[in-house]
Amino acid sequence: MAAALHPNTPAALIARLATLTATVIVALVALALPRCAAARVGSIDVQHVAVDLHFDWPARQARATATLTLNARSAIDTVAIDAAMLLIESVHDERGTALLHQMAPGSAAGEDGALRIHLGRTLRMGEHVVLTLRYRTGWVNASDPQNLGGSLGRGLRFLQPSSTEPLRRRQIWASSEAGAVRWWLPGHDHPSDLRTSELRATVPAPLQVVAGGRLVGVQPHGDGTRTFHWRTDTPEPHHRTTFVVGEFTPIPQHHERVALLNLGYPDEAAGVAASVVQQPDALRFFSRLLGQPFPHPQHTQVFVQDLPWNLPGTGVSVLSENFVDDLGTHHDFQYLWDGLQSESLVQQWFGGRWPLCEHRQLWLEKALAHHLAALYTEHRHGRDEYLLWYVAANQSTAVADARQPQADAVLPQRPMNPDAWSAFATGNTPAFRGATVLHALREQLGAAHWQRVLQRLAARPAGQPLCTADLQRAAEAEARPSLRRSLGRQFEQWLQRSAVPVFDVKTRWTPHTGATAASNTGQLVVEVSQLPAAPADSATPRYVEGPIELLVDARSHRLQLRPQARNRFVLQLPRQPRLVHLDPQAAWLKELRHDKTDAELVHQIAHARHAPVRAWASQALLARVQAATAGSPDRAAQAEALAGALRVVIADRGLYWRVRFQALGQLATLLTPATPRAPARLDDATATLMRQLVRDEGSWLRAGALRVLGLSRDPQHAELYRHHLHDDSDRVVNAAAIALGRSGSPLAYEALMALPARPSWKNQSLISALNGLAELRDPRGRERALQAFGDLRAPHWTLATPVWDHRLAAADTLVALQHTAEASAQALQRLQLALVEGEIGDAFLNLQLLATLGDAAAEPAFATMRERFAGQPDAQAAIDGHEVRWKARRGAP
Repeated sequence: MAAALHPNTPAALIARLATLTATVIVALVALALPRCAAARVGSIDVQHVAVDLHFDWPARQARATATLTLNARSAIDTVAIDAAMLLIESVHDERGTALLHQMAPGSAAGEDGALRIHLGRTLRMGEHVVLTLRYRTGWVNASDPQNLGGSLGRGLRFLQPSSTEPLRRRQIWASSEAGAVRWWLPGHDHPSDLRTSELRATVPAPLQVVAGGRLVGVQPHGDGTRTFHWRTDTPEPHHRTTFVVGEFTPIPQHHERVALLNLGYPDEAAGVAASVVQQPDALRFFSRLLGQPFPHPQHTQVFVQDLPWNLPGTGVSVLSENFVDDLGTHHDFQYLWDGLQSESLVQQWFGGRWPLCEHRQLWLEKALAHHLAALYTEHRHGRDEYLLWYVAANQSTAVADARQPQADAVLPQRPMNPDAWSAFATGNTPAFRGATVLHALREQLGAAHWQRVLQRLAARPAGQPLCTADLQRAAEAEARPSLRRSLGRQFEQWLQRSAVPVFDVKTRWTPHTGATAASNTGQLVVEVSQLPAAPADSATPRYVEGPIELLVDARSHRLQLRPQARNRFVLQLPRQPRLVHLDPQAAWLKELRHDKTDAELVHQIAHARHAPVRAWASQALLARVQAATAGSPDRAAQAEALAGALRVVIADRGLYWRVRFQALGQLATLLTPATPRAPARLDDATATLMRQLVRDEGSWLRAGALRVLGLSRDPQHAELYRHHLHDDSDRVVNAAAIALGRSGSPLAYEALMALPARPSWKNQSLISALNGLAELRDPRGRERALQAFGDLRAPHWTLATPVWDHRLAAADTLVALQHTAEASAQALQRLQLALVEGEIGDAFLNLQLLATLGDAAAEPAFATMRERFAGQPDAQAAIDGHEVRWKARRGAP
C-alpha cells in the first residue's frame, strides 16, 4: 500500500484540515436534510373521514357524501380542503348550517387547498368542526394510452366488459398514490396528517366492496344492491385510502399471528392459491428482519385489472391481476411477481405504520419496500439472485433514467405540484434508484449492521413520521468512525443529485527490481478517473466519494475515493494479478469503464467468483465482438474466445443457474447470424452441451439451450423439439416451438397446429404455437393465426405484449406469413367500436395491433385518433409511437 503520511508534514496538516472540514460538512448536510415534523403541517388536523358512495357506471362517476371531522391548529374562519374536479353540491357544518364554498381557479390541476370553505365563525385553536360535503366526481380515470399494461392515474378507475374486451371484469378501484385520492375524496392530503376513516359503498350483487381496516357489516336492499361498511381504527394518511369493487372468491392462508386472506376471481381461485404460496413465509421474514410484528391483525390481498403493480391501504393491498397464474408459471417467474407481494407487505410498515413527514420523502416508502423485497429474494434464493436480478436491474434502470434531460434526484429539490408528485411516486426513481442507495449502505455497513439500522427505524412509535434524516442517523449510529465521517456527504451525493458517476479505471503493473519468475513481486497502480456525467447537476464538476472495494484475483482491498477528478492507489502484491475489478459486489451506482484485453476478459468470465464481475466481463467482450468489423480476423478470434469462455460457464453445474442462463443468452446473441433467417454455425462441442442441458437441467436452462440449438435451423433436432412441446414448463415449450419452426422440418406443422390443445394458463400454448408458425412460414398457418387474432374470448394477460397476449402474437405471425389485410380490417372495426363506447384502452390496443400489422389500410386510423384525442399530450405521444412503428413495418420513411 502507499506509505503513510508523517504527522508533521505539510501534507499531513492539509489532510487533518480536510478531515475537520469534512466533519463540518457532515454536520451541515445533516442539518440540510429534512427532520421529522414536530407538528402536522397546515391549519387543520383531520381526525376522521367518513364517505358514503354510490356509483353511476355509464358516466364513470361516483355520487358521494363525505363527513370530515377536523381540529383547528390555529384560529381560522376558512378551511382549505384538498379536492380536485369534485362537483360540490352542498357543504354543511354539524349544526346543519349551509356554508359558502368555492373551488380555486384552475382546481382541475388538483393543487393543495383547492376547495375553500367559509365557516361563518372563527374556530379557536384546538376547537373541532364537522363538515359534510355532498358532491359528484368529475374526473374520469381512464387507462393511460402509453401504458396499456396498466396505469394508476387519479381517482376512480371504472372497468366493465366492452364489445372489444368482453372478458373484462366489472370493477372499480381507487388509486391511492400521492395526490390521487383528492380526485374522489376530499381531505388533507399531507402524508403526516393521519386520520381514521369509514367507507360505505352501495353496489349491485354479486359485486363486493373491499377496503382497508375491518368490515363492520353488509346491508342488503330490496333492489338487489348491498351496502358494505368498512372502518379503519388505525390512523392512516389520506393518500393511503383505497377500495375495490368487484366479484371475488376468498382464499385464506395460515399464519401464526395474522389472518391472511386473498381475494381472486371465482374462475381463477386455483391460480390465486398457487401464486400466493410464499406470503406467510415472507411475512415471517420481514417481522424477524425488522424486529417488529406485522402492524395489523389481518392482511388482505385483492387482485384487479388495469393496475401495473400495487396500491397499499391499511391492512389491504390491491395487486395487479397479472400476479395470478398457475403453479408452473409462478414457479418460473416467482422472482418478479413475488416481489410485488413482498413490497405490498413491507408498505404496511413503511408509509403505513410509519408515515412520511412530507411528500419529498416518498423514496423511503418505495425504496425500502423494493429493497426489503430484494432481501427476501436473497433469503430464499441466495446472494447471486439478489445481485443479478434486483441489483443489476435497479442499477441499469437508474443509469438509463439519469441520461434523460429531466432526470430527478431520489430526494427532489425542485418544487412539485400534486400531479407531479403522483408521477414521480409511480416512476422508477424512488423505488429503483432509491433501492440502489439502500444497497450501497448495506454493503458499506455490512448485513448485520444494516439489519440493526432497519430495526432502529422500526423501533419508532407507530404514527411517528419518517424522514431521510432518521435513516441517516440510524446509519451513523451503526457505522464505524471512518465511515461515519463521510456518510453525510454520501447521502447528499446519492439522494440530491440526478447524475450517475462514470468511473474510468486504468491499471499498471511494475515488477520489483530483482523480481524473478519464482517470486514475481511488484506494485499495482490503479487510477480511477471520474468522468463528467450527464445530465450535469451543475456547471461545476461534482465528484463522488466514499469507500469502494477493489477485487484483485481472489482478495478484496478497501479503497477510499476522494471527491476529485482522479484517485490513484498503489498496492504492493506478491505476484502479478490476472483479475482486477472495481466494485465486485456492485455496491455503487455507476458506469464502469475498464479497458481490458480480450484474454483478461475471457479469464474474468471463466474464473471470477462474483456473479456481477462475470456478467460485466461477458457483456464487455460481447459488445467488443459486435462492434468489430464483420469477417475480420480480430472479430473471429474474439468470438471464438468468448464462445469458449461462455461454454465453460454454462457447463459449470456448481454455478448459480441464473449465471449460466445469462451466459446462454449471450452465447445465443453471439451465434445469431447478421442475415435474417440464416442458419447459425454450431460446432459439435456447443451442440453436445446444449443437448446435455436440455436433458439434465431446470426449466430456464432447458429453454435457453433449446434457443441456442434452434439457431442452427437444423431439422435433425426436430424430434427433440417436438418432444419438448409436452414439457412441464411453458418456457421450455415456447423455446421448443420456436426452434421447431426454425428447423423447417416436415414434422413441424402438424405438431405446432396441435399444440394449442395442450392445457396452459391464459393460452400460453397457443402463443407458443403462433411463435413457431411465424418461424416456420408455412402458409397453411394463416387461418390458425387469423382465428387467434379474432378470438376476443380466449383468456390472456393484460400486459399489451405478444409474449402474453395471443392477439398480439397472432399479429406478428400474420406479418411473418404476409397475410395482414383481414386482420387489419378487424382491428379497424374494433377501434371504431372502442371509440363509440369510450373505451380508450381498447382503442389504443387496436391501434397497436394495426401498427404491428403494418397494413396500408390502417393509415386513416392515425388521423382519426389524432382528431379524437386532440389536446391530450400523452395520447398524441402514443399515437406518434404507433405510427412510427407502422411506417417501419411498411418500410416507409
